[in-house]
Amino acid sequence: LNSLSYNGNTLGTPTQVSSTLWSNARGGMVVGAEFYHADSNGTMWMSPILNGVIGTRSQAEMRGLTSNEWQLSGLSGMFFDHTLSRVYYTKQNDGRLFYRYFTPDGAFFGEKEYIAETQGDIAWGSVSGMDVIDGFMYFARTDGNLYRSAINGAAIVSGTTEVISGPAIDGNNWNNRLLAFSSDTIDPRTTSGEEFRFSSSGSDTTGRWQVFNFDVNAGEQVTAEVNWTDPNADVRVFLRNENNVQVDKDTNGGSPATVSTVAQTSGQWSIAVQIRSGSTDYDVVVNTSSEFKPGPDFNFESSGSATDGSWQVFKFDVTAGQQVDAEVVWDDPMAEVRLFLRDENNQQVDQNRFGIGSGTLSAIAANSGRWSVAVRIVTNTVNYDISVYTAE
Repeated sequence: LNSLSYNGNTLGTPTQVSSTLWSNARGGMVVGAEFYHADSNGTMWMSPILNGVIGTRSQAEMRGLTSNEWQLSGLSGMFFDHTLSRVYYTKQNDGRLFYRYFTPDGAFFGEKEYIAETQGDIAWGSVSGMDVIDGFMYFARTDGNLYRSAINGAAIVSGTTEVISGPAIDGNNWNNRLLAFSSDTIDPRTTSGEEFRFSSSGSDTTGRWQVFNFDVNAGEQVTAEVNWTDPNADVRVFLRNENNVQVDKDTNGGSPATVSTVAQTSGQWSIAVQIRSGSTDYDVVVNTSSEFKPGPDFNFESSGSATDGSWQVFKFDVTAGQQVDAEVVWDDPMAEVRLFLRDENNQQVDQNRFGIGSGTLSAIAANSGRWSVAVRIVTNTVNYDISVYTAE
């Protein structure tokens, strides 16, 4: 295993940091102070990393996730998206980019696999190691070259791919399926709190209502996600406090469902799952944290398609000097959705045309007035949520 410095323009001289156990690596990523890497035997490993020094590896706890659900031996590259808590990965000779959810606290890999993108600017089936840093995806291919592309979320910005290293350029051969960036500044993105996990199954006739209990402390952010296997099942999720009072719900019916709030008092809370129609297995993951981001100042929900409700506008008030951040999340990652942030004069101040399942907008308000987020659905049909945050 070699390491080399990189300042965004120039690659340093490779230096060997380890001589054993790396020939069968099948993708790796640095998350905080841990280096996660898979091997050809289908095992995920964790190695502590600090200032470029890699410590003794230990086997990662997959929490019941089997090789049938995630074939690690077939991986060819992976990276972690801190913002969306997703591990993106590629498979040998498969032209698609995949992802599954990952919670660094407790190192929990999600059981469900999603398709993020089919082959576009990048031939994902020939990727041999990849990572993302400072707005660029760096990826190797089986031709031995190292490439760089501008990236927005997990979407490659068309026309930005370039070769920056390779056998014919500087003598480096990058065809090894392991590429990961690290730095001296560790950002583990973890929080104090606990994680609770439940699994069950049911139908609209048997096990229709099920309740799962867990303990929380006053002041903690409580966030729960429920994923189910049958996309045709209609499942509703309810979050209840220690007095069995409903404090949040997700009744959209589609997987995954999420509920979240801040606990005002300590006690035993619960997640109630109702299967309205169909029959399905499902997983419940609850995270509690004493460090949380305040909820949005404005929140909107809507749906539409390329032919019905393709353009929709959502308005809110801002004050001069405020930082305005908007996030839009939609349920079909294959849909093309474009986002626009406009000021009080209806002038565009930011846009996002490359989101896969989500996108963000941001600007500082020069004047007070009524701003708006405009959503344009170019392809497919989606349900979407808009969260707007304003801060001085």
